Amino acid sequence: MRCTIPGTWKVALLLGAAVTMVLTSCVHRSPFVEEQYFQAMGAPGEIVVTVDTRAPEKLPGSFSVQDSSFATLLSRIDRLSVSLYDPSGLAESDGVVQADELATYEYYGGAEGNIPAFLTNSMLLWDDAWEKIEEGKIRYYRNEWLGLDVYAPKNGLLLFASDNYMKAYETTYKNRTTRIPTALADRMAKSLFGFYVGSPKAIMEIGLAIPQSVLAQTDSMVLVIEEQEQKGMTLGGIVTMKS
Repeated sequence: MRCTIPGTWKVALLLGAAVTMVLTSCVHRSPFVEEQYFQAMGAPGEIVVTVDTRAPEKLPGSFSVQDSSFATLLSRIDRLSVSLYDPSGLAESDGVVQADELATYEYYGGAEGNIPAFLTNSMLLWDDAWEKIEEGKIRYYRNEWLGLDVYAPKNGLLLFASDNYMKAYETTYKNRTTRIPTALADRMAKSLFGFYVGSPKAIMEIGLAIPQSVLAQTDSMVLVIEEQEQKGMTLGGIVTMKS
């Protein structure tokens, strides 16, 4: 039986040793320049969340960072993006996903930032807590206690998954296809927090009191938390209806 730990903390634990390494004079950045990494997420039935971690103290509520050591870990990551999905496939049926149902969801995603691929993967290789897994020519590392698969395929990017690393690798890196329109993705990338659903079957009940009859006609929904000079933190959104 594996221990359930919030995904953000799992990634932080993974990067812990890398933070203490002295061979970090070379600064790495995300390899995704022309488009956003998370644009390849958002298949029907998935819920996409992306967080700008460069200023975690600005994030509201439970996203704020109180622990100084954890803040140091996050300082190496510019953006954390996660896609939640129902492995049973039940999210494909009509209806609204209730918040308590997310406990049964699996996830995959990526951390972008100052992540040295060679050092990170070497750390995992020599750590007994991580088991090396090979699927054909693809290698990654699994920690059964954390319930986490990870690997850094390139400088600036760390892929992770709770159950299926190959889903993260194929979907968002090797054979990626952009799903989230550029205009919406750019709006999410400029915000502190972005939330995207590309199918009414994946709409989560988040207290906005939107009638289900309206959700059924929704093609996509984007919610963002933005910082505005005059108003401070504001909640914005874009709802695209089916044509």
